[in-house]
Amino acid sequence: MARVTDASDDWQSVTLTQDEVWQVQVGALRVSTAAAPVQKDGIILRAFGGRREDSAIYASGTTVKYKLHETVESAVFVREAAT
Repeated sequence: MARVTDASDDWQSVTLTQDEVWQVQVGALRVSTAAAPVQKDGIILRAFGGRREDSAIYASGTTVKYKLHETVESAVFVREAAT
């Protein structure tokens, strides 16, 4: 499991080497698999509290881009192998 805390207002990317589940634990992220996402591209993954966190599964070889969603100042998400 990898805990990720480096999301910012700019798109960042990672190419996956295994199938992964991404789950937001704090805050909200915008996540996209588009080659060149623009500001409002992608899906929004949020942590609502009370153990209600959004998650998504991405396949090995996929390049996933992520950034903070709108006015969120920080976010924490985990990347876990989907086995």
